[in-house]
Order: sequence, then C-alpha cells, then structure tokens
Amino acid sequence: MFDPDFLKQKAKERKLTETETETFLAILNNIGQRDEEIAGKLYCHRSTLQSRMTNIYLKFGTSSNRGPGKKQELIGILNKEYPEWKKERNKGKKSQSNLNNTIFNTYSQDTYYFNSAPDVSIFYGCTEELEKLRKWVIEDNYRLIAIHGVTGVGKTYLVRRFADTVKNEFQCAFWHSLPSYSPHTPKEYLTKLLHSFHEWFSSEPVDISEASFDDLLNKLMYYLTNYRCLLILDNFQYVLKEQERVGTYEDTYQGYRDLLLRIGQSSSKMKSCLLLNSWDKPQGLAQIDTKAFKTFQFKGSEETCQEILSKYDFSDPYLCQNLIEIYDINPLLLKGIAEIILTLYEGKIERLLGEGTYIIPNHYYISKIKQLKRLSSFELEIIRCFPDKAQTLSFEELRKKLGLSKESKSKLLTPLDQSLFSSRSLVNKTAQGYNISPLIKRVLEELYS
Repeated sequence: MFDPDFLKQKAKERKLTETETETFLAILNNIGQRDEEIAGKLYCHRSTLQSRMTNIYLKFGTSSNRGPGKKQELIGILNKEYPEWKKERNKGKKSQSNLNNTIFNTYSQDTYYFNSAPDVSIFYGCTEELEKLRKWVIEDNYRLIAIHGVTGVGKTYLVRRFADTVKNEFQCAFWHSLPSYSPHTPKEYLTKLLHSFHEWFSSEPVDISEASFDDLLNKLMYYLTNYRCLLILDNFQYVLKEQERVGTYEDTYQGYRDLLLRIGQSSSKMKSCLLLNSWDKPQGLAQIDTKAFKTFQFKGSEETCQEILSKYDFSDPYLCQNLIEIYDINPLLLKGIAEIILTLYEGKIERLLGEGTYIIPNHYYISKIKQLKRLSSFELEIIRCFPDKAQTLSFEELRKKLGLSKESKSKLLTPLDQSLFSSRSLVNKTAQGYNISPLIKRVLEELYS
C-alpha cells in the first residue's frame, strides 16, 4: 500500500521510538490482520502491541486513540501525504537519472526490486557475517552462495541487510521470496526475472510467453553475463522435498537445480551472484568449482541478541548470556521472551531462569513444527532418541539406542552428520558427541505427547 521509505520517513517525523517504528511498519504491512497475528510476528503480547499502537495514534494526531476506526484514520492521514511524497521522490529520481546511466549503463527505472523483502530499518549486530558475505561476493566473486540454518535465527534479515549494503555495487538487484503454499515453478521465476531485466536493460519489448525453460535460462545467463546482477532467493526450502533425503528437489522444481548449476559453472568473468536462503542445505551441487560456490550455516549472532536484550534495559551480563544460550542464539525468540519477562516477571530474568522451565512463544512453536515435519521417519527417530535433559550422546550410544548393529554405522552417519547436523542445523556436534537444544526437545514432547 505504501512505499517502505515513505513509512520510515513519517515515523521519523513523528518521532516514533524504535519499537513504535517496528510496530508502525508491521501494522501498515499487515492490513486486515488481527492484533493477535501482528503481535505474534513482533513476538510481543497483544496488550503490549495495543499500548504501542495507542502511542502511535497519539503521535499522528488521530481524533481517537482507541476504537475500531483509529487504524483507518491513520491510513487516511498517510493517504493525504503519500501523493506529495511520491511527487518529490520522482523529482529526485529524475535529477539522478543521468548519473545512474553513467555509473550503471542502465535506464531511468529503479533497478532494485525488493518488494517481497522484509524491512530492516532496525537491525543489530552480524558485523562479522556481513563482512564475510561482502568478501565472498565483492572481492572473491563467488557466483553462488547458499545460506542455511534453523528458522528464527535471522537469516532473511541478515541477507536483506547485506543486500542493502552492497546493492550499489550492482547494476540491478532482484529479491524473490518463495511462498510456502505454492512456490513459483522455475519457469515462472525466470519469466518474472526476465520481464524486469527487459524493462531495465532492453530498449525494445521482448515476447517470452512461448519460450521453453531452456530458452529462458539462456536469456537469463545473457543478462547475468553482460550486467552485474544480484539475485536473492528466499525460503528456498519450499522447493525441496519433505520427509526425504535432505536437499532433494520436488519434481516440479528440478529446474531450480539446473539454475544453480548453470550459474555456479559459469565463467569466472561473470560478476553476477545468486544468493539463496533456506532451512535446508541444497544438494546435488558437488560438480561446481569451490571457487564459485560457498555454503554458510548461520546459527545466529550473539552480538545481535545482546543488542536486543540491551534495549530492554536488562543490565546483568551473566543473566543475559544465560538467556541467549538457553534460547539458542535466536533473536526473534529472545525478543518474545524479553517481552514476557517484562510483562510476567517484572523485568527480572532470574525469576524466569529460577523456574527451570522453557517458555516457547506460539509463533516459534508453529514454525519449529513445520521444520520438524520435513524430517524423514528415520531422522525423526534419531532426534527423539535424545534424553529430556541437555545431555550429549556419543555416536556409539546413539547407535545402541536405535538398535543398530556395528555393521550399520553408515546408516546412522549420513542422516546424523550430513543431514541433521550439517544441513538441517537441528543437532549440535561437540568433541564429546551430539546433543539437541532443550527447546527442540520441548517441542517434540508436545508434538508427540
């Protein structure tokens, strides 16, 4: 409905706090959703959300700070200011068009398509990870990078922040999030990409309505070779099979594997990059030169978690570190827990820790169930072998618990090391053996009780 830059500017003009700005953006980006749903996305209680909304309405000068019509009144205020903002922005774009054409050899259109990307106006930490990605993409010219890790650790926010910091190094950047309910087929994705590329770089209309997948892929490679492009594919796990060997593609989406192989095997002269983000590590890419392809298992950033907790005025570093470790260095989960501590525990971390229980917000619980349901039956059997307490089991102890003979070690090694640990990030590996997070154990208990 509104351009994100417009909303950020209005939030700044009204002097919204960081949490109010975050809430303001969530309200306007989720029109029609109930307060409970928005609160779930922000990992806060409904009462906390409503308190923030009251402050927002007050700062925007709505006639009423409560009641069913307040949100529509806010939208009405923004609608009155939006046309003038767009007019001024377009003037600025026009004055910069010659400069853009000189630097990028493109036309006057905006060549950054981030419509489905999350807003990261509030972002903490990940300094080391951002530097690593920048080196790989800008300095080392890796053409394909796969980031994978469990849900909620901040992969998508990391990638969006990275894209924002390097987009001016590219002639165009295109973000695409695959929906969970019906991911776009490879042909649909390429068609969408090429429509944008033709608009940005071609002076004449091009008809690709009857083109085959191979033709579309060839046309895409032409653009990626002749222009420096950054492509981002988010939620890549939705084109991979559930309850099968990790990283195996659904039959309808095999073309994505062809796309990754084609980009990974391209000439080193190509300066474009495809960066994908997934719960699971994609497979079948062993033939790509390691100088062109990198994988990155992201397990969360302690720096980010510490910054988040500091915003809640939790002063004891020891208690904060305990909380971070218990909740798996998961920023979104910690944010929800921090809200709960403020609301139910009077802001005292030690009271929550003293109970010795694990509180799991509903939004996290649902997302974790989705990930667990992707496991094969044997992977699920392995992960349910771990005891209730945070206990580490050796490989031999796991083998015996599963009733496998010594000759069957390979049957356990592949799903344990290559899938649950390396690819799905659900099992931790130490010098002493393997363990799983108490949070995952808690979700398993509730799922199968």
